[in-house]
Amino acid sequence: MSGFKLGEYGHVVPVIYPIDCTGGENGETFCMRDYAHVDIVVVIGATAGALTNLVISECTGKDAAGAVAIAYAYYACETTGAAANADVLGAATAVTSTGIALSETDNIMYVASIDADQLSAGYEWIYVQITGAAAANLGCVIAILSGSRYSGPANRTVLDN
Repeated sequence: MSGFKLGEYGHVVPVIYPIDCTGGENGETFCMRDYAHVDIVVVIGATAGALTNLVISECTGKDAAGAVAIAYAYYACETTGAAANADVLGAATAVTSTGIALSETDNIMYVASIDADQLSAGYEWIYVQITGAAAANLGCVIAILSGSRYSGPANRTVLDN
């Protein structure tokens, strides 16, 4: 085998389904207990005004208990989707716990990259928020977990464990 079979060696979590993010959106929390890494893919479609930030927090439970915003690295593709290189991410950029200031450009994406060992002791859950958009902006967030302790098809949920 060459490559990575996402359905067997990874786990896909729809954190925020495609939606108008006016006023901001709170995503599903998910548990990192059985995974070593997560890439959080944020796709922004048509924008009518600037979104504010993508904030990622560590938590102690599913209900976002004890949520504390964390620093992380991200990769950006802020070239509009109509361009030939709209699938090319830039170099990793470190961001503080205030999060990524999202661009107002249509049809862009970001990938936030977090290792489980970056989380504080007792904090196994991650909570994703798009904060305070004042105008209609379409977006979605999908988490791709990897480095599973228990890989294989039909692996267990990370939304309720």
